[in-house]
Amino acid sequence: MSSDGGTSSVDTRGVDGTSSDGGTRGDGGADRRSESPETFGITAAAERAGVGEQTLRLYESKGLFRPIRTAGGTRRYSESDLEVVRRAVALMASGVNLAGVAVVIRLQDDNARLHARATAAERRLRRRSEGQTEPSTGTPL
Repeated sequence: MSSDGGTSSVDTRGVDGTSSDGGTRGDGGADRRSESPETFGITAAAERAGVGEQTLRLYESKGLFRPIRTAGGTRRYSESDLEVVRRAVALMASGVNLAGVAVVIRLQDDNARLHARATAAERRLRRRSEGQTEPSTGTPL
């Protein structure tokens, strides 16, 4: 396929190649590539997100996300990268500047991650109080 079509590519980004939280953070520290292996070249990504190619580069330079890089250094954008772009566009349309966008997105993602952890902890406590066992091990909670 062309470099702008939806094809998978080798992920060469990140120092250690790992994601700390499985979600795209405003600081560019993590990713959600496991949700969809499909990535897009910069032209297709810009069209899908409704922004210009330079806007994608600007948002990347401000740390909103880090696109996957091929072995040759070509940027490949995941759907989660494009979702961050859409969120940034919406925030900017409401009057938030780009520096504020990075902070808001990071805080929203942190909040969602913490909420998911709290929900999981509540479920474990509820099962423990009801005398249920851990589903993965069968041991009492």
